[in-house]
Amino acid sequence: MKDEDLILLEELENKTNLTPVESARLKIIRRAVLKDKPKFKKTNVFAIEATTNMNPVPIRFTQREKTGLIELRNDIKRNNPELIIMELGSERDISNTKLIRAAVHLLKEITHEEIIKAIKDIKLNMIR
Repeated sequence: MKDEDLILLEELENKTNLTPVESARLKIIRRAVLKDKPKFKKTNVFAIEATTNMNPVPIRFTQREKTGLIELRNDIKRNNPELIIMELGSERDISNTKLIRAAVHLLKEITHEEIIKAIKDIKLNMIR
């Protein structure tokens, strides 16, 4: 923004009766001032890594897997409400999506043989 524009802005704001041309010029200068101001960018306050811009991975679950996930979620909520509230803050923090993410996190802790055996079991379950 130029100094001349700032001076003109101040003069036009102090003037009581503006002509239509002056009024239009005042609006233009105000928009330019707003454009020059740095906008407040909201940071992701809940997580370190935002998931909104990530490419989703399409996963299809069988009805048996969906039911198992729901039963597990409900079982955790029913048997450990105090632990959930102490560790997570709310019972709403146990969701299917978070359970799946937790399972992916736990995959790092088991051996490759156990993962391959689990994949074999899943393949057999899909056939049945």
